[in-house]
Amino acid sequence: IVDWASTDDTVAIARAAGATVIQTDDWPGFGPQKNRAVDAATGDWILSLDADERVTPALRDEILGHLKRADAHALALPRLSAFCGTFVRHAGWYPD
Repeated sequence: IVDWASTDDTVAIARAAGATVIQTDDWPGFGPQKNRAVDAATGDWILSLDADERVTPALRDEILGHLKRADAHALALPRLSAFCGTFVRHAGWYPD
């Protein structure tokens, strides 16, 4: 997890769950901040999520199934966005 200036318990919760936490002192912008996380990654795969995104158990199982395939090189995920508690499946918002 790359964290910049959070004021809640994000860092403590992440560390308690076993995550590596990188705290930054500056905000270089969205892209450069994401690249910091990519540069620090040590695994073969990267799944980049924002704080307001989640992986459902079904998606987790699907991802793990794809990763077991010898020909797996990339995976596209059709995101389903929510607005005011309602999933948006029109106006170009799905798949996002």
